[in-house]
Amino acid sequence: MGHYQTGLSLIKQLHLQGVPVDAYTINIGINCYCHLNRVDFGFILLGSLFKRGYEPNVVTFNTLMKGLFTEDKHSEAKNLFTKLVRKKQIEPDIVTYGTVINGLCKSGKTKIAIELLRSMETLNFEADVYCYSMIIDSLCKDRMISDAKNLLVEMTKKGISPNDGKLEIAKELLNELFSNGLQPNARTYNAIINGLCQEGSLDEAKELLMRMEDSGCFPTEVTYNVIVRGFLKKKQTYKAMALLEKMRESGFSTANSTIEMLVERLWWQHRAMEYGSLRVQQENMATRETTRSSKREIQLQRA
Repeated sequence: MGHYQTGLSLIKQLHLQGVPVDAYTINIGINCYCHLNRVDFGFILLGSLFKRGYEPNVVTFNTLMKGLFTEDKHSEAKNLFTKLVRKKQIEPDIVTYGTVINGLCKSGKTKIAIELLRSMETLNFEADVYCYSMIIDSLCKDRMISDAKNLLVEMTKKGISPNDGKLEIAKELLNELFSNGLQPNARTYNAIINGLCQEGSLDEAKELLMRMEDSGCFPTEVTYNVIVRGFLKKKQTYKAMALLEKMRESGFSTANSTIEMLVERLWWQHRAMEYGSLRVQQENMATRETTRSSKREIQLQRA
């Protein structure tokens, strides 16, 4: 917290010394006050921004809304967002939506957060993994497991995969499904397996594949292709080939993108083998040349 106080002190010193304070500096001050849980002073600086003839931007309001949510002023934050959008004072960005969705979920207003997610879609605004993950996490806490599962599947259908810490939420969701006696479907498994492969947790992805089979949920063509590509990316060709054989036995086709990766990987392996063979030949030639040189020196010494 100390550096926020220091930042405010510096801004005050600039003001006292007659140094012009621009919009960027005022935004820094607003951010400092919000981090110090004094969003009220942040709004005072907003007034100062207007008085100086500056226009607040989306960053200014994102900061203030986050400050309101942090101080549990959820209604004020939501009203500010609604007002700004209705009067078109700002063009919301992904940070704006993420801030509001996160605040709504933390205040137990998951239903409103989902409505906001849907309104983003009507505006052709693509939600990111952060927005989806916050709502899925909130649905799990509300014990709305089926809704959380559907949202996870929807997310992955759009090409948004859980990653990093967000992947943990997906794993928790899977465990919740099992705890509640619900059987995840192939799409749910595929979503988490895809996230694990992108994270590089291939052994964990393969374990989940085995768990999927043991539970009676049969892997799909997508499941296999995702894990095979994961192994190929990690240069574990032998594991990828073993899964490809299993795919063939199960009657599944290999995706074009998987075939392209496999061909490229095998080509590089072939080049590496050629290079290794060439190196061995060069080393053997060098050894023979060294031996011949040694023999000549011995012969010269005897002569």
